[in-house]
Amino acid sequence: MAREVDHRAKNMLAVVQAMVQLSRGTDIASYKEALTQRIHALSRAHSLLAADRWQGVQLRELVNEEMAPFGGADQDRISVTGPPLILNPGAAQTFALLLHELTTNSVKHGALSHNQGSIVLSWAEGIQTNPGIHVRWQEFGGPPIVPPKREGFGLKLLRASVERQLNGKLSLAWQAEGLICDLTVPPRHFVAAARAAEIRKKADPDSGPSAVPNVRRALIVEDEALVGMELEATLTRAGIEVLGPATDVRQAIDLLSETDADIVLLDINLNGEKSFLVAEALTKRSTPFIFCTGYAAHVILPPRFSHVPVLAKPYTVDQLFHAMNRAVRQPLFPNA
Repeated sequence: MAREVDHRAKNMLAVVQAMVQLSRGTDIASYKEALTQRIHALSRAHSLLAADRWQGVQLRELVNEEMAPFGGADQDRISVTGPPLILNPGAAQTFALLLHELTTNSVKHGALSHNQGSIVLSWAEGIQTNPGIHVRWQEFGGPPIVPPKREGFGLKLLRASVERQLNGKLSLAWQAEGLICDLTVPPRHFVAAARAAEIRKKADPDSGPSAVPNVRRALIVEDEALVGMELEATLTRAGIEVLGPATDVRQAIDLLSETDADIVLLDINLNGEKSFLVAEALTKRSTPFIFCTGYAAHVILPPRFSHVPVLAKPYTVDQLFHAMNRAVRQPLFPNA
């Protein structure tokens, strides 16, 4: 695991270093802005990968994330259509940069630079005689455009990413009504259908037992930053408002005094301090909660909390929502 983390970290640093060397700008300010935006595009992709434990990223979700800074997908000006597809982790980073470059170019020179401009992004799975995943980016209603006289970094990145890294095909057409970008990517860059269905089940908040009645707001009490981020992303996808994360007992109690939560996900060990004071406060407030811990096999709960669900780390999305369902449906004092 340590070697894999080291490998991924060094790969990311190498990508960032390449962007530093290859990015261009008319001045320092524009250079910094372009570089920062590209790093943010990579960061959004990695957040999605982390949320799904590096198993893959839904293409639709990646599109929504990368277009969010520009108003988001499926607004009046941006239409997105295509079947559910999941990118392999290696291809997700590349697609994030592709989407970023196309969107940035449209904002500067294309359809999104004009009030009446629009974009249609679509994809489809190929047939046996024409295999692969076919993606089309088509702009309408922008200012008149002409093919560039030279390839800038963005265009070079598009070509290199599709043709070299993904071994695909890229076609760009500067039509009077706007840019058309067609690309075909080999199917190996997408998760197989059976595996995709499994990942979608884990990631989809509407599948399995993940519907939690009467839970609109949840407080996360967790001292591990990445675990807290993953929990926050999972709950947010399920339409639950997240409070916190609080990282110690004092923060948790302060948040409880300021806000109301329908359920609390409570790490037992918070920076070396047990969270039973928080559990006491929750019991007095009649607020359902779950104990979360990496030491489930060895934890000994006080008798007054013996009925509280204990979620052992690491846990799946299904296990999380099953425990939440159990917590909100059972009485706080079952033997009373």
